[in-house]
Amino acid sequence: MQRTILASFSIEMVVRNYRILLSGFAPTIITIFFMNFINCDKITNDIDESQQFCRASGGLMLPLDQFPSYSCATCYRHIDERLFENGTKFQQAGLYLRNRTSGELFEAAFANTTSPIFKTFRTRKVENLWIQCCQAAVRCCENMRRTPPSSDQFFCPRTWDGWNCWPDTPNGTVAKAICPSYIYFHSDEPQCTHYATKTCWENSTWFRNHKGNEYSNYSTCGQSKV
Repeated sequence: MQRTILASFSIEMVVRNYRILLSGFAPTIITIFFMNFINCDKITNDIDESQQFCRASGGLMLPLDQFPSYSCATCYRHIDERLFENGTKFQQAGLYLRNRTSGELFEAAFANTTSPIFKTFRTRKVENLWIQCCQAAVRCCENMRRTPPSSDQFFCPRTWDGWNCWPDTPNGTVAKAICPSYIYFHSDEPQCTHYATKTCWENSTWFRNHKGNEYSNYSTCGQSKV
């Protein structure tokens, strides 16, 4: 049996008010409105300067000067090979993107529009969607620092998965997030709202696929999975 709980981003409130409800339902679906989570103005303007790391896909805890480039390179890696000029797609190498022909490395900095990275995209639309993904990752990191970490041990940790920002999520639940507009490379964004999901196991770890990678399900968005 599944139960859907509508909740704000206040995870502490979710735990206090719904801990009893969560027991007996495996997994429970929690619908969290992530637009509030990534909207800086709706949380606070105070950034916790002591929090010097942000969590990226795979559980990597990256310092603030590395997170933007790494997450932007990950956004690039998730783009369909067919959306690049023939044979020009670069390969992710940590914070950088590598030209497969010359071996030259370029930092994945979306603000540097003179970078050879921009010449690899087949269309301006794909280029703009990549930039939007990079910008969303930066906002995600900022809000990880704005939102106090949960004091409860029964949570999967907040993370950027390469496409979306997921907050601290109670164990034994399935978090649900609106599919971001920048993943629709092959079509227009759908008129109705679609959702991606991410499962937090009872042991407070994110579900991993058969390759051992933390997994978010974007199949209902009409896109490949991350």
